[in-house]
Amino acid sequence: MALALFVVLLGAVVVSRREPTPAPFSAPEGQFSAERARVILGRLAGDGVPHPVGSDANDITRDKLIAELVAVGLKPTVEVGFACSPRASCATTQNVVARIHGTTTGPALVLNAHYDSVPASPGAGDDLAACSALVEVARAIRAGRLPPRDVVFLFDDGEEAGLLGAEAWVRRNDPKSVQTMVVLEARGSSGRALMFETSPGNADVVNAYARAVDSPAASSLSFAIYQLLPNDTNFTVFKRAGMHGMAIAAIGDPAQYHTPANSVKNVSPGTIQAYGDVALALARHPAPAQLGSNSNSSYFDLLGLFMLRWPESWNLPIAIIAALLVVTVLTTDIRRRDASVRGVAIALTVALLAMAATALIARGLVAVAEKRTLGVAWPASGAWLESTGWLLAVAVAAYASHLVRRRVTAADARSAYGLIWSSSAIALALLLPGGAYCITLPLLLAALVAVSGGEAGRSAAPFVALGCGVLLLVPVAIDLPLAMGASILPVVAFLVSLLALACMPLLVAGDAGARTGATAAVLAIASFAFFFITPVWTPLSPRPMSLAEFDSESGARLVAVDASAARVPRLPGEWKREAVPELTLGSRGAARTFWSSPAVAAGEPAPEATLESWAPMANGRVRVALRLRSMRGARVARIRLDPAVAPAILRVHNFTFETPVDTGVVTVHSVGREGVLIEFEATPQRGARIMLQDETPGLPAAARAIAETRSAAMVPAHRGDRLVVTRSVELTPALR
Repeated sequence: MALALFVVLLGAVVVSRREPTPAPFSAPEGQFSAERARVILGRLAGDGVPHPVGSDANDITRDKLIAELVAVGLKPTVEVGFACSPRASCATTQNVVARIHGTTTGPALVLNAHYDSVPASPGAGDDLAACSALVEVARAIRAGRLPPRDVVFLFDDGEEAGLLGAEAWVRRNDPKSVQTMVVLEARGSSGRALMFETSPGNADVVNAYARAVDSPAASSLSFAIYQLLPNDTNFTVFKRAGMHGMAIAAIGDPAQYHTPANSVKNVSPGTIQAYGDVALALARHPAPAQLGSNSNSSYFDLLGLFMLRWPESWNLPIAIIAALLVVTVLTTDIRRRDASVRGVAIALTVALLAMAATALIARGLVAVAEKRTLGVAWPASGAWLESTGWLLAVAVAAYASHLVRRRVTAADARSAYGLIWSSSAIALALLLPGGAYCITLPLLLAALVAVSGGEAGRSAAPFVALGCGVLLLVPVAIDLPLAMGASILPVVAFLVSLLALACMPLLVAGDAGARTGATAAVLAIASFAFFFITPVWTPLSPRPMSLAEFDSESGARLVAVDASAARVPRLPGEWKREAVPELTLGSRGAARTFWSSPAVAAGEPAPEATLESWAPMANGRVRVALRLRSMRGARVARIRLDPAVAPAILRVHNFTFETPVDTGVVTVHSVGREGVLIEFEATPQRGARIMLQDETPGLPAAARAIAETRSAAMVPAHRGDRLVVTRSVELTPALR
């Protein structure tokens, strides 16, 4: 019965996570149609040429986007500005903005997506799919009734270079003019539109989302985990400016992220439909009375049907109440002699050892697997590795139950897992309150059934815990590898182990533990074998392998710049692992090494810097202003300052940093013919130098011939293949 319950609920979870069915081209005018949006996407993406900020291809993409907006009856404007990120990545951005007036005046709903791409990818999924969805949303709004408030469509530029379009927009616009900011992002090419981030004090935002969206996909655990990660989106900038709202993203097929595989043909129409359904629902929903409460919510969607939510501050009291109910059941069982202290202690010890063993074995499997994947987060064979972790957890839990079946009763086992879940619920409520619901709700419901249902209730409690656990823990176990990669397998296995131990009271009552454990173990071994048999990389789940040629006064070398290059590249040349100052000087992680091979210099002229001012300061430092120019018309140029001079970047072009940047690296993605003025403070040191660099996409002929030997499953990613010409000058008043 437990197996049948698990299978049925697991099937329900899997079905609920499917993307919505794309509405056809013939859908009513006031309805969002993914097929119509996909046609727009095809026109925006064109022939699939990457279009980073400042490039000619990006100008073409912007012109196409403006034409699409005009075609649906909008009057877009272009806001030009220069902006820098807190890490001194800078560019001139051209944001496209359009507005549909609502029935009331006041702060607007802003729907945001970025139209630029990274240099290595056509950016169809990230983020032209969202752009096309917003164009179709605008058409659908104009075809129906007026929205209850103004809706602003913000298509920002320069997101991939450091959220620069968002930075420029915030500097230009009053945050008070925005009631709700909705950012559409992507970490892949498929999947539901998941609300993964909100502004602080999100109770009102979550309520507005839950009331507006028919098929919600949201979890406070996603928000809690995202806050712990170093990742940023446009919403990071908007949130810092004091705006309220949410960020929504698709995370399916993450291996295609920032690669050539992120193309129109690989973008799921269901994902476009999900973007459009959410954005249109939010645009048409009555504006909430207020946003920005003083409290956060705990929330999750139940099978995509509706959202449950409550104040986050309730989590600890709920966990404590559930724990007290567990203790009540435990004492009742001991008093009735259905359980014993010794039996509970044995079951508790074995269960904890089983969970620890599961996590440790899973960690060992990941270590073995990484020898093959070279640390790539999302290998093509990753599903086999994930299923291995699930089966491992079931095998260990079942076999542990079999080992103690003659020494503990079902009541002993029930109390043991109740104590484990109670301590886990309290720990999560204290340390990660947004994720506490995964454990707290199944525990509370099972404990209530056990306390109030008499003998039948105590017998039913494991089924309640298992059923609720499947509904709440399984989605987490599915999403974690998509969001964080294969290395998260030990955590996934631990969660599945926690769920599997809910079956311990059922397994100790018979001989099913041995059969279940043996079956799961055999399947786990087979799954791990398939991980090694199936291709680790494919064109749709490629291995990132970007090559950069660095030409300098000391010679030229070709460098494999991606983190996946943990093993010597299978490419022509004499490769060795070494430090590459051209990649690391002045930046964090300067101790990293890379595979490099001698190369033939392209013979391109090096960038130049003209000293415009050298002003000694009273504290022994100097304030320097220099103009950086690319002599070969490169779009991207940078300076790298020696950390020994304790640099503090103050100003780039017309952008003044509120807090000086101390990383020592300034990158400008739109240098222009006149160059760019950079101002900084430094402490002069004998022999200290400045590294000047400019960068162009693609490789010279000799290096390109090497790059072309890569297989179809080995592709450039992120910044892609590139030629970087470097020149080093001494930091003196002569700047020679």
